[in-house]
Amino acid sequence: MQRSSLLVFLGALGGILAFSSVAAIASVFWRAPLGAVASSRDDNEEEEAPPSRRVTRQVHSQYTFLGVSTETEDDRLVVKSVTLGTAAANAGIQEGDAILEIAGTPVRTSSDLSRTIRARRPGESVVILVRRGGETLELDATLGIDSRNDFVVGEPVKGGTLRGTVTAAETGKPIADAMVQTVVAGNYRFGGPSTAREATRTDASGRYELPIADSDSGLDLEVTASRFVDWRKSIADVAKGPMDAKLEADRRAHIHGTVRVAGSAKPASSFTLRVEKRGFMGVSARRNQQDFVDGRFELPLEIGTWTVRAWAAGDLSSKEEVVKVADEDVSVDLELAPSSGRR
Repeated sequence: MQRSSLLVFLGALGGILAFSSVAAIASVFWRAPLGAVASSRDDNEEEEAPPSRRVTRQVHSQYTFLGVSTETEDDRLVVKSVTLGTAAANAGIQEGDAILEIAGTPVRTSSDLSRTIRARRPGESVVILVRRGGETLELDATLGIDSRNDFVVGEPVKGGTLRGTVTAAETGKPIADAMVQTVVAGNYRFGGPSTAREATRTDASGRYELPIADSDSGLDLEVTASRFVDWRKSIADVAKGPMDAKLEADRRAHIHGTVRVAGSAKPASSFTLRVEKRGFMGVSARRNQQDFVDGRFELPLEIGTWTVRAWAAGDLSSKEEVVKVADEDVSVDLELAPSSGRR
């Protein structure tokens, strides 16, 4: 009888724990419907939704199209395939060509290429500088157009030129060489990514000027600078005037260093850096960055033990090191050796 009672008790306890787990999981993954307001304040008080994440709509998007797939190899942007009937094919671009410039703008990564093409209009003629074998060629291309159905977030933004100043919040001093870019926000309810569009950097006075094309979706302005917390705000109306950013100081310790090819002073081209901190349940935090082209990196990290791993395009093996982050910056340099059997 006592054993039977014990089994009943354990069964009931298991049911309670299972229900609690389900409730906890539901609370993590459930999201309020768009337009709903979650607030611990007065019920009549509204809380503004996050930037560019208020309305989700489906639109038919058209965009400028070149017609190549590329990868970065040895610090060059190499064409891996060319789509028949596209601007690239009509211009004479071939598989294996290294694209150096488009309309005078140097391109070294796929992101550079995409950003340069999307900044121009379909039907526009551009000169594409490519390296083929030992010869440099100038190819004339008339950019094409492609279309797709997209789910977009936020209200449309009419293009124009956005201006402003980036300063330190505590001192008011201008921040030079800060990255200023427009970002198309993904659907935050389903973890959608953010896509960068136009970009520029601030001058010595902390000022920037950024031409923006029309956008069917909502746009955010994102400002990043070394040793400062990232700043981001919705772009409501370009014509309304300047958008100034005041950046808070980032007081976390930073990990910085270089990734180079073993046995030389040459930086690894377009490497990806992954930094992970492991806890009791596995990976508890992760930072990913990619498309570094100068071999240098810098990331803010919380206190703890982190695994730093780097890998690059081409015939290079990955490399990782374990570092401990406390209150002071940590420096680590990684060397990527040629992969075995592919020297």
